[in-house]
Amino acid sequence: MLASQVIEYTHSHPATPDQIGKAHKCFSGSTSFYLVETSQDGLDGRPLQVDEDGALIEYRVSYSKKMGFRCSCKAGEHAKLCWHVRAAIGCEEEVKAAMKEQIALSSLNVCGKPADQETLTRVANATPQDTNVLGSMHIKPFSARC
Repeated sequence: MLASQVIEYTHSHPATPDQIGKAHKCFSGSTSFYLVETSQDGLDGRPLQVDEDGALIEYRVSYSKKMGFRCSCKAGEHAKLCWHVRAAIGCEEEVKAAMKEQIALSSLNVCGKPADQETLTRVANATPQDTNVLGSMHIKPFSARC
């Protein structure tokens, strides 16, 4: 399966938040990969799956242009798409979205000057209800005098 097909499939069959939470981005030098914890963590009634040292089993998910997405689990060894790959892709998308949001917040200006930390925190934590308050009051938004 081509990388674009894997990503398209992942968007139509996304990993769950719990699965994404089991994925952790790692680096070896400048090469990134994901370690994804096994789903058999003992919390769902199935026996805990650990290695010979007693550590929770993690599968390595990597990507290369030549080989595409690869996972070290049994399904991945047979070139089948597993949930570990979908979890890694979901986690990477969350990381990219968070980075994009952080960059947008860091470039926020108020009256032509960089916003202070209090303003950045307030904007970052705004809820949809906060942004709809002015519209429900039928008044024009306040504009700061600089």
